Amino acid sequence: MRWRLSVALALLCALPASAVAAEPTVDEVREIALHYAGLDGEPDTWSGRARWRNLVPRVSATVGWVDEDNARTAFNEYLTRDAQGDLLFDSARTNNDESHKDRLYYSVRAWIDFRGLIFDPAEIQASREARARSARREALVAMVHETYFERVALHDSLDGTSDDASRDERRIRMLEARLDGFTGGWFTRRITDGGAP
Repeated sequence: MRWRLSVALALLCALPASAVAAEPTVDEVREIALHYAGLDGEPDTWSGRARWRNLVPRVSATVGWVDEDNARTAFNEYLTRDAQGDLLFDSARTNNDESHKDRLYYSVRAWIDFRGLIFDPAEIQASREARARSARREALVAMVHETYFERVALHDSLDGTSDDASRDERRIRMLEARLDGFTGGWFTRRITDGGAP
């Protein structure tokens, strides 16, 4: 990787100004860096989603199985009185009843909470995330701009004859490595190969 950066630096120093003008613009670098970091696009898309999710019904379902065995014994004895008033025991009867039941039961419920269309508590969290995302985006853009323009200024001041030339070349390589980190390696590929974004 170092030799590629050295070669790129040597080529840039040796190329005429028209060739150096083919380097990526700060807008291209910023766009690629934001895309690589996943910070491109609208910062707040979640607030609306939090509200509209309340149109999707919530569903609950219950399923169960009942296996029931019943055994019942009933004893019946009939008593009557004769003409003298004495009790007469009629026949006694015992009934045994057994039953077995298998039953499947289920229920499905669906409901929609329309109150969430006015305000959903998840909007607060979405708003916090949008603010944090916006702050990360601003910080990244500031770092990309600072690095990019520092590199351009060092290239402009580099004449190859001063004692600070090697120090400036190292600093340029470091800035290019930082831009590579912001863009996932795109920057070096772009200045060496002329690759498209």
